[in-house]
Amino acid sequence: MAKAVCWLVPAAAGLLLAGCGTAPAAVPPATPVLTGPAVTAAEAGRTPMAAVDFVNARRGWLAGNRALWATLDGGRHWIAVYHGPDDLTAVHFLNPRDGWAWGPYSLLATTDGGRHWSGPPVNAVRPIVSLSPTGARTAFAVRGARSSPPGPGAPGGRLYRTTDGGRTWQLVATPFHPLAVAFRSGTDGWAAGRHALWQTRDGGRHWTAAYRYAGSEVPWTVHLAPGGTGQMWALLAGGSGMNQTSYTVLRYAPGQGWRVAAAVSTAGAGPAPDAPAGAPAGPGTSPGPLAVTASGTVFLAGECRACGFGTVQVWRSGPGGSGWTAYPPVYGAAGIPGPHALSFINARQGWLLDGVQGVQLLATRDGGRTWRQVFPAPAVPVRGVSFPSPGRGYGLGWPGEPDAVLVSTDGGRRWMVQGRIPAGSASRWEYLMPALVFPAPDRGWAVRDNRLWHTADGGRHWQAVTLPGDTPRHPLTQVAFVGAEGVAGSPISRTLWWTADGGRTWNEARHADFNATLGELSPAEHAEAARLGNLAVMDAGSGGEGVLWLLFNDQQWAWSGNGGAGWVVRRFPAAVEEHGGAASLSFATPQDGWLETGSGLLFRTRDGGAVWTPVAGG
Repeated sequence: MAKAVCWLVPAAAGLLLAGCGTAPAAVPPATPVLTGPAVTAAEAGRTPMAAVDFVNARRGWLAGNRALWATLDGGRHWIAVYHGPDDLTAVHFLNPRDGWAWGPYSLLATTDGGRHWSGPPVNAVRPIVSLSPTGARTAFAVRGARSSPPGPGAPGGRLYRTTDGGRTWQLVATPFHPLAVAFRSGTDGWAAGRHALWQTRDGGRHWTAAYRYAGSEVPWTVHLAPGGTGQMWALLAGGSGMNQTSYTVLRYAPGQGWRVAAAVSTAGAGPAPDAPAGAPAGPGTSPGPLAVTASGTVFLAGECRACGFGTVQVWRSGPGGSGWTAYPPVYGAAGIPGPHALSFINARQGWLLDGVQGVQLLATRDGGRTWRQVFPAPAVPVRGVSFPSPGRGYGLGWPGEPDAVLVSTDGGRRWMVQGRIPAGSASRWEYLMPALVFPAPDRGWAVRDNRLWHTADGGRHWQAVTLPGDTPRHPLTQVAFVGAEGVAGSPISRTLWWTADGGRTWNEARHADFNATLGELSPAEHAEAARLGNLAVMDAGSGGEGVLWLLFNDQQWAWSGNGGAGWVVRRFPAAVEEHGGAASLSFATPQDGWLETGSGLLFRTRDGGAVWTPVAGG
């Protein structure tokens, strides 16, 4: 059973409210104590959440799978404060006390800092498409028609206003078909239509078409985000195809009007809506969330869903909107769950909600330049594990920390930073795994930032290896060893490097297939791969007491406990397949082995691979 947690919360006069009892009547709390069961790492890993909103550096909220979670320590620990029948897709606090949370069929409000949440049922005939709270009880909403698909940014229907927390709604007449709405106050607001952006200054009684889309491509969905200094931002999402969605970002500033701030056109999704030739580029090949601070600094996320690893980027533009600072992909971030998955409280401090199957919350303190996972605490290295002995294993990379080299001395249950590779950048050639191998407890190899690195002291210190003929154009993403035979290269390149003396010397091999070479590192593995029909090999390796293994792209794998004299071919259990399949294998002995899935779950076997079980804490 989850343990109930009571938090100490600052009151308005600088007092501290302790415990879970009732505060003295003479000193009513400005922000009541929040109580609820603590959210465990296991629960976070299986609970999809869609939205994040922070009120200040310590107080924040997550909304998603029929639940609301709260934190008072910057996101390191969370408690569940609400469970309901319907999913939530957004949460927004106007101030530390007054907040709203909503989804297509759910609307909640609080006026006591999140201690109590309540709201009326949402008419399923008219789901909420877009909502803009303007006060503790007042809000504007685009409500969908009966045929509208549910979800934020879905095609809208009509505009409504509530003054009683959503119990009743009054129709707001518009001369256009609304897709999204954003109000700065009860009177000053914007709404997006199919062909224009509209403005009202009298609470929706009169509307003016302030900006008409110039191009032939009209947006399918729109997301509006107000900012400081009178700004308004609009993200127009266009067509979709081949895991891509074209998009355009527009910026409004008083005295300047609307201007195109970014546009992404793709081969699969087509041209960006309303994007002139030469428009500034944006991150990714599909749009992510947009967050604007009170000072006017804006952060735009984008993702490349077909890129595999390193799919999420967050760019920054200053208050003047003069241009974008393009940062590299967020290391270890794999997918954005919705348009409300980014929150910044100022120009430097923000949070990114990552993950579509569970929660991975990252934070930045330098304006999006670097990110670190704050919840749950990182449990498994990002780019693979290698166990040279049953009691000692190594891993590469924490989310947001690509250079971290990790060590475990308890079979993979707990990991700590052992050292760091002095690479210092995020390469576009980063792939998931396997990018690390330790043939011996103190001697290891890793691929990072398109270079090969070597350690001779158990991962504490690393040196770059000069490879003959290597140039920056050669992608270098993986490394593997079987005994003294090793190979470094990439499945997307026709150039690789091999060694036959444990890495003392490396030789260049052009026009060579990396996957095929993996299966040829030992005569025994070569023979087994050929017997199975030369399947594409993802990983290969060796361990103590004569253990050999081959991992194939079709998720078959072959194991030998006697140096290749005999082989057993198996498939992984359904639990492995459900988490992205095996991406990396490592055996320390014929019995003791580990695998990491594509989604970052660590499994262990103690019987040579007949049974695999998740590693507790991993």
